Amino acid sequence: METLLTLKETAKLLKTTERGLRKRIWNDEVPARKLGRKIVFFQSELEKFIQNLPPRWPKQKENKT
Repeated sequence: METLLTLKETAKLLKTTERGLRKRIWNDEVPARKLGRKIVFFQSELEKFIQNLPPRWPKQKENKT
């Protein structure tokens, strides 16, 4: 059976706040599901999402001096 994560667990995993995560869900930036009145996340979908994120900082070019 698929592992489900809560909003709080996912926010901690992604190192963001619950409010920030809700904004990303609203903007359809993070894969989430509704289960009744709760927001849940499939662990496998989150793993794919994290693997496909672009690098946070672009690589810096070497200085030729």
